[in-house]
Amino acid sequence: MHHLVDTPGYEIKSGVRVERALPVWCDRLNLNGKADLVEFHPDGSVYPVEFKHGAKRQKLHDDIQLAAQAICLEEMLN
Repeated sequence: MHHLVDTPGYEIKSGVRVERALPVWCDRLNLNGKADLVEFHPDGSVYPVEFKHGAKRQKLHDDIQLAAQAICLEEMLN
């Protein structure tokens, strides 16, 4: 699955715009990166999604990565 989200592009599924390999940044905190996938819902909510390899277990750095992507998206979209 991860190789699919490395290719930039988008599709619309059930009214949700799904962007792949989306560059994200926050000038205020000097953050930048690339979100595997970002969902843009019709109600205005936006969700970054990350795909990981290996065993399913939550790691702190994964949470920090998602939080940083959310901060970037908030700055970019507001």
